[in-house]
Amino acid sequence: APSTNGRHTVRYTLAVNDTVIPDFYIDIPVEVTGGSAEIIDQEITIEESDVEADRVIDEPILRIGLLTIDEETDWVTEISCNTTWRLEDEEGGLLGVLEKDEMVRAFYKNQRYYFNRGRGIEETHKFLRFIPDDEDAICTIENFDRRETRNAAYADNTFRDILELQYIPYKDEVWVINELPIEEYLYGLAETSDYSHQEFKKVLLTVARTYGLYHFERYTKHHGYFHMNAYADDQVYKGYEYETRHPSIRDAVEATRGVTVNFEGRTALTPYFSRSDGRTRNWSEVWGGTVEWLVSVETPHDAAAGRTLWGHGVGMSATEALDMAGDGDDWETILHYFYTGVELNQRWE
Repeated sequence: APSTNGRHTVRYTLAVNDTVIPDFYIDIPVEVTGGSAEIIDQEITIEESDVEADRVIDEPILRIGLLTIDEETDWVTEISCNTTWRLEDEEGGLLGVLEKDEMVRAFYKNQRYYFNRGRGIEETHKFLRFIPDDEDAICTIENFDRRETRNAAYADNTFRDILELQYIPYKDEVWVINELPIEEYLYGLAETSDYSHQEFKKVLLTVARTYGLYHFERYTKHHGYFHMNAYADDQVYKGYEYETRHPSIRDAVEATRGVTVNFEGRTALTPYFSRSDGRTRNWSEVWGGTVEWLVSVETPHDAAAGRTLWGHGVGMSATEALDMAGDGDDWETILHYFYTGVELNQRWE
């Protein structure tokens, strides 16, 4: 990856038997984000009493940045829900009552939000919220289809609960944001699939839940607009359609519901990565300083398989954890192996 933060275009060439194929290349847009060392020092933005690991709290409501409204969607978003729903502004002002599957077309321009609910174009200076009436409702971004714009196999454009259209000043971008309970977010997490070992899924989803809670407690990574985005620099999230294709992910979520990784009574930062080369790395090797629960451990399965390091190397190696699950280790054992001296606590029911 490029060595500096920001957006880049990285050109990849194809080589066969060490011979580069002429005139063949792929340009891939990437965004390099730093700040891992700073994340560990971020200040808590919720009540101090609510971060104590032995305290039962209400299930957190996460805000996930789904996508930017740009050329991919022709600078507009078209949203419908599979139940009756409401269009509101950021202060709860009612802008419209919609029937099941009725669509609203909306966009942002020149400090105003414009929307059409079938009565011509209306406008407001407050951002827009698309709120279904039923708890289990699914909303669709109708003009976003990964099959058409990202060469994917599935549209993955359906999401549980509330959607929101908001201009993000520090990015100078317009985003669709998904607001939903943390466990429902995990149902649609695409960091694993139906095909992985069930104990591994429990491990990964507990780590992912902990990561989500850590940023819920701070709400600073994305400047208070959303807790995480839906991409690899946070965690890959594809929503309801992914959930329906991989139902055993939901089973693993429910089996570990509310459980997070904690160190000395506080939510632990739980990095993970794809694979190692025989050992994980100390936090200090990669980002400097000392984080007591993130120390190097051996990864014998990765070593025996001749794997190379893919990722930063701190925390949990996914391939090693998967092999440990295949050998019969349960999810709690695997978590304690990679995160030294931690406790597992159920924070909500």
